[in-house]
Amino acid sequence: MTSWGYKFEQFMMADAADSEANPHVPVLEGEEFCCVLRSRLGSHSLVYGAEVDGLDPHHTGDPSTMARFVELKTSREVDNQRQRNTLRRFKMLKWWAQSFLVGIERVVVGFRDDDGVVHRLHAYSTRQLPKDQDFWSPAVCMNFADALLSFVARHVTGDDPRAVWRLDFRPAERRVTCTPLGRSQRFRLLPDWYTEQMFPRELVT
Repeated sequence: MTSWGYKFEQFMMADAADSEANPHVPVLEGEEFCCVLRSRLGSHSLVYGAEVDGLDPHHTGDPSTMARFVELKTSREVDNQRQRNTLRRFKMLKWWAQSFLVGIERVVVGFRDDDGVVHRLHAYSTRQLPKDQDFWSPAVCMNFADALLSFVARHVTGDDPRAVWRLDFRPAERRVTCTPLGRSQRFRLLPDWYTEQMFPRELVT
């Protein structure tokens, strides 16, 4: 089912004369286009990466903004109120958070059947998504993100590119824990060749 989403992105972003516009052409799931963004949230300065799906050819605004990009999603067709509530409570939250933080203004959703065939497209405005439901609040989400970043800043200390911390969110207890894992090779995220080239020698020895 994840591959259905990749194929939908490939098909929607292909030129009409391109072989990728053929639904039967295999998709390379490792291909992606990423942007690196710099922003602020409260007192926190952020640098983060985001995978984006493609450009909207009809966008007429400032070409230097992320607003010219479009996010593509697939979702099962909604047949009843329970499924509609699930869509609004969980999927719309994820779509909004992903697109809002990047600055993408439009999410295009392909509604599919149980065989993965898309029968209907619907474009959602990122700004409108929170207004189309009453399960979650954008302000609560951003306040939680700000509080989480403050928590991380207090607990993840030092300047060691080989040190790893583990963050766990425990919904039942409504709290986040932070556990230092040291410099063990088992938990290390960055390979040695990267840290040795990117950081001063005194930090990685």
